[in-house]
Amino acid sequence: VYRACHTLSGSSKMAQARHGIRLAEPLDRWLRRAFNSGLGLTDGALTLLSDCMGAMESVASHLDEPTGYFVSHWQLLERIERADKALDQRIAASTAREGAAPPAREPAAAGHAPPPPEEEVVDFDPEVAAIFTDEATELIEQSERALTDWRSEPGSAEFRLALKRPLHTLKGGARMAGITPMGDLSHELETLVMAVDNGTIGAEPAVFDLIQASLDELARMREQVVNGRPVAPPRAMIASLQDLSRSDGATPAEPPPVPPPDTAPERGAVAAAAPAAPAAAGSARSDSFGEPDTMLRRLNAELVQMAQPRGRPVHVEPAAGADETSIEITPSSAPGSAEAASPPAGTVSAAAALIRPRTAEPHAEEGLLPPQPVPPGREPGAGGERQEMARVDAELLDQLLNISGEASIARARLEQQLGSFDFNLGELSRTVTRLKEQLRSLEIETEAQILHKHEDEGPQHRSQFDPLELDRYSSIQQYSRALAETANDVASIQQLLESLAKETQTLLQQQARTITELQNGLMRTRMVPFQRHVQRLARIVRQAAADTGKRAELTIEGASGELDRQVLERMLPPFEHMLRNAVVHGIEKPEERVRRGKAETGRILLELHREGAEVMVRLTDDGGGMNLKAIREKAQALGLIASGQTLSDEDAMQLVLEPGFSTAGAITQQAGRGVGMDVVATEIKRLGGALHMETKAGEGTVFTIRLPLTLAISHALVVRVDEEYYALPLPTVEGVLRLSKSVVTSHLGRDAPAFDYGGQKYRFQHLASFVGLPPSELPGQDVTIPVVLVRAGEHSTGLVTDELIGSREIVVKSVGPQISSIRGISGATILGDGRIVIILDIGALVRAEWRARAQAPVAPRERAGDRRIFAMVVDDSITVRRVTQRLLERNGMRVLTARDGMDAVALLQDHVPDVILLDIEMPRMDGYEVAAHVRNDPRLKDVPIIMVTSRVGDKHRARAIELGVDDYLGKPYQEAQLLDAIAPLVAKRRAAASGQAYAGAAGG
Repeated sequence: VYRACHTLSGSSKMAQARHGIRLAEPLDRWLRRAFNSGLGLTDGALTLLSDCMGAMESVASHLDEPTGYFVSHWQLLERIERADKALDQRIAASTAREGAAPPAREPAAAGHAPPPPEEEVVDFDPEVAAIFTDEATELIEQSERALTDWRSEPGSAEFRLALKRPLHTLKGGARMAGITPMGDLSHELETLVMAVDNGTIGAEPAVFDLIQASLDELARMREQVVNGRPVAPPRAMIASLQDLSRSDGATPAEPPPVPPPDTAPERGAVAAAAPAAPAAAGSARSDSFGEPDTMLRRLNAELVQMAQPRGRPVHVEPAAGADETSIEITPSSAPGSAEAASPPAGTVSAAAALIRPRTAEPHAEEGLLPPQPVPPGREPGAGGERQEMARVDAELLDQLLNISGEASIARARLEQQLGSFDFNLGELSRTVTRLKEQLRSLEIETEAQILHKHEDEGPQHRSQFDPLELDRYSSIQQYSRALAETANDVASIQQLLESLAKETQTLLQQQARTITELQNGLMRTRMVPFQRHVQRLARIVRQAAADTGKRAELTIEGASGELDRQVLERMLPPFEHMLRNAVVHGIEKPEERVRRGKAETGRILLELHREGAEVMVRLTDDGGGMNLKAIREKAQALGLIASGQTLSDEDAMQLVLEPGFSTAGAITQQAGRGVGMDVVATEIKRLGGALHMETKAGEGTVFTIRLPLTLAISHALVVRVDEEYYALPLPTVEGVLRLSKSVVTSHLGRDAPAFDYGGQKYRFQHLASFVGLPPSELPGQDVTIPVVLVRAGEHSTGLVTDELIGSREIVVKSVGPQISSIRGISGATILGDGRIVIILDIGALVRAEWRARAQAPVAPRERAGDRRIFAMVVDDSITVRRVTQRLLERNGMRVLTARDGMDAVALLQDHVPDVILLDIEMPRMDGYEVAAHVRNDPRLKDVPIIMVTSRVGDKHRARAIELGVDDYLGKPYQEAQLLDAIAPLVAKRRAAASGQAYAGAAGG
């Protein structure tokens, strides 16, 4: 193989085939070092050799076209360079084992530079580079948009100018920043565009492809600068640009004898003029052409023989050009063994019997995207006045937005406190009104008593003065009137406080508007258009298509929309992985797509649109879809599902989100490691979004992603379960219902029928079962119960809750690695009253529950109802409530607290406790009134009541016993005393209830 490549290199020089020389010489140099090292060739090296031979065949068949060049050649040069470096590592490892000095590299031939050594890598100043990279991003995007426009109208001078401007600016900026390789590449790109502008070369597909590849290389180099890595000069790419820009069809680097230097031949002119050429020239042409032909045949045969024992078919696609020369292969003309004469289908021929020119329709090289439409708002000439821009640290903006969120929380707490203040002012107003009425009654009663006493004294004691005119009576009136004036003063103060409260409410509303405007302004600074990453994603698709030998085009709709910078930055790697997956696992090979009746080029569609406070992202490909059978088999092999276990298609698709899961047969750079989709799902979950997948065999796969518009402020539905509050992100909530107890009871349970709402089936389950709490008892009477409808993939669930607190605008807080690692928790927030509330990832909880059901098909026996004592504590003192609650919970009881009598009556509509601990003196409704209400309610009349109060006088005790209170304790109480009072009362009530149930059953 080495001898054949060496001869081929020499023949290329003799034939003055510049592209052949550029490819054959480094190939010869690399093979010589491999031959001398005695280490042999790896499988990857054989594949590289096959690809190089395919490229040399293309060069040989396009010798008549000095301007012909294929973009894939510079990629082969880079692969040869990487293979040479890999050979260095193998030689060094072998030398280390043997203890000998490594062989020295052979110098390159004169006039041909070797691959760039490590010391030629260019370093740069990170601070200056950081300023340059931001500008470079925009300039590269402008260049790619201009190239897209130019592809659509190759003759447009306006688009060529639009491409030259950012390239010129990029060149100057890169050299000023000390990043010379980017400056040199930009310079050569600008030179190439100028050559097209001057008419030196035509605006052909090969030119556009090379410019696109160069822009991709500039973007890659920019990423290296951003990551702080040194940048190596792209010599192969620069050489390709130089060759193409200096090819004018008349004066190549080393002009061949035919045609003359002063002639500019048209395509095919050399072939047409061959008969008229002098005999000597024709002979030289024939000899120089025949020798590489022989070398190619020999080399191909050698490669096939080397590849066949390893079981690796070698397939080379000849590069496409405008006028194509093909190599027709006849088995009878192949020299060598029988295996070489009859190679497997799809491999490089063992022998090329003849090289015969034929004309083919031009088509783009595989893996390169066709021209894309101009994005909305990017029409040429569109622009406006330049606005002043300021560079601000992104971390500082995030801190300011977080501070504004804290201000929102503080304002919410102030509003809640003001609401409490308003309530108390209302109570004060009612108290003042009662006081005035009582004082008026006192005045009337006093006057009546005075007059009545005066009449009783008789005529002999009457004087000429009216009794109200006497001092002994006027003093009482003065006191009465003084009290009335005091009441009026209190009323005036109350009115003043109400006025101040209204002013405070107005100020809070103004502050709310100011904070909202501040947050909106700060959030606008965080919003970035998706458009700026379109070309980056398109490069991912192009690269993946080129690496896998497929054709794919990416279309993005809604790219003009904006997302939170942090959301977009964190989602870009998942987007890239999903696009790469769509090409590698979804899109089929061109020949397979044609066989299935599809277009050769696969289509990937990325759609973005906003829905309220969410951004919907939909990624669709028209490939073959997910192989669900292979997914199930792989899951069984990994032990993720039991053998014979049936999984729905939705559950099978969810398996691709498991860590380490991959159906790829071999590990490559693009697939096979099982790292990717699990990271995608985890990142979406951390952002508070949701992922849904759909697939159809032979038609493709659809990924639907819901993301929050911004991470700073979110919306959630706050619910209560027992005494705990939880926040459900609104994107996961499909609806909220209030259903009667009878309806909820009929659908609640493992084997209960599903509830049909809006054409969707929902399985009811209490939210408490998802968060590790015992399910709360449903209200005793037929009242409405709140049910939250959620959906996780194809699993729809109705979450039964104790209370809906309402929708809230929340500031999401991190909960740290210890808590965030728990499945089902996505963060926390602080409500207006200072309460810390966990934000649930309800989708993960629902999927885990359904998966647990699938893995346990046999329904377990229903657990007995919660037999713990259920106590209600009613007291206006929060200290008493908390202390009593902790005492009872430590002793295994469930506790419900109420802050006053009115609150207790409201809670008793939904709950029937086993015992009520009741204070006497409370606002709005005192303990006596609550006791009277309980004893007059048929549902509650048997519930034991224990008065716990500081009023221990006989009069208060007698009043309580008169109302039917079962026990009476004074504050402070002994813990054992309270527990001893509760136990017998609850036991007696439960025994009575059991007796009634037994009597009812016997009667039946």
